[in-house]
Amino acid sequence: MTRLIMVKNNKKQAVSHTANQENFLPNVNFEKKFAKLLDQCVKSIASYSDYTQVTGVLFQSPNNLVVTSSKVSNQTRLLLKSFQLPLTKFKKICQQSTPLKIAHFGTTYYFSTQEGLAKEFDDIFYTLSATTNPITKYDYIINPLLGNNNTLLGLIIVPYPTPGLIPKVNSILPIITFANEFVSAYQKILLSNETLLLKPIPTQDLLQVDEYLETLEKTRQEFVAMLVHDIRSPLTVVLGTLDLLLIQSRKRTDIKITPNLSSLITIAHETCKQIIHMVTELLDLSRMEHAPLQLNKTFIIPQEMITSVVEDCYNSALEKQIRLNFGCSPDLKPILADIEYLQRALVNLLSNAIKYTPENGEIWFEARAITDNNHKPFLSFTVIDSGLGISEEEQPYIFDPYFQASNRKGKLGIGLGLAIVKKIALAHNGNVSVKSQLGIGSAFSLAIPIENNNS
Repeated sequence: MTRLIMVKNNKKQAVSHTANQENFLPNVNFEKKFAKLLDQCVKSIASYSDYTQVTGVLFQSPNNLVVTSSKVSNQTRLLLKSFQLPLTKFKKICQQSTPLKIAHFGTTYYFSTQEGLAKEFDDIFYTLSATTNPITKYDYIINPLLGNNNTLLGLIIVPYPTPGLIPKVNSILPIITFANEFVSAYQKILLSNETLLLKPIPTQDLLQVDEYLETLEKTRQEFVAMLVHDIRSPLTVVLGTLDLLLIQSRKRTDIKITPNLSSLITIAHETCKQIIHMVTELLDLSRMEHAPLQLNKTFIIPQEMITSVVEDCYNSALEKQIRLNFGCSPDLKPILADIEYLQRALVNLLSNAIKYTPENGEIWFEARAITDNNHKPFLSFTVIDSGLGISEEEQPYIFDPYFQASNRKGKLGIGLGLAIVKKIALAHNGNVSVKSQLGIGSAFSLAIPIENNNS
């Protein structure tokens, strides 16, 4: 408040001060807008690229705005909050890097560990690597957020997991595209430095910003829907063709299919199904993030729910010769829940357990009544596996969209199944949790309130 009074008393000083946007302290209402925009930018880059760790830094005083697509250490966050970098210094640092240019889009910079990293970024890169995966070595992609008059508003920082291999255009296009979207929206929010510092923000301008953000989100939703449709439709045709070939291979027809070819067709068939499932999850999660789930609650008998979920997953367990134990106490009372959403969440948990449990392993699936710390009754569905396990450091993030535990990478998937489970649990006023130990296995629990289940 004192700062604004001083500016009002000296208009010339205000114009001089705002010439450098790098030191500009935004109005608190705009701070929230900037945070939302930066968060949207970072998550969009992570969603439409292969990078799970994306960090956005917006330079401001007294503390920078820092947004990440997945959790980072407190040390990294503190470093980034106090990090300052003038444009002139950044240009000198970029002379040590490889510029990656896309016509009409912009330039991002590739910093290779093999050529030595800029000392200004040493501590940040070190702590980011330790957070992302301490074992893997990373190069780094940095995209400047350039405002009007070529001011450096901030940076997008992305660990690149293949040192020495220059990134291809399709891998940096999402970074540059969404960074440009952020800058464009940022400038619209600013309107003009004089407006921000010398007089109250007109209500209609704030409404325009809200409308712009809503339009941006709608565009993202439409893009996801279009992407899913464009991938799923041709894959469905391929899947139908493979189905036909598999049927013909089991009959005596003019089509001669050798055992080896039949095996390849089966693999292709399963892969197509998995990809269709993944893009469908992408669309579903996008919809869940856009609007609350509309639940159609009915009374559900726990024993019947468990049996139905096991029937859906039984063949997958049988293929890996996994022993699947399931059941619950016969005196459990029915609960109010959306049968389709609850079954989907439980199928996701059980399928996940089967996916990451080795052959001849064992899985337990059960339901039981529990109470929380406030003595509130819940029905808890628990899936316990003898699989890979999840490290203690990664467990807090396992339900975040697009997050995959380091020992689970390489498996086909994009890390959306558990995020969808969490959305469904929260929609029922319930919760989901995990207990795990590396090399021993994991226990995932989804709890739904037994009482107060009104729609």
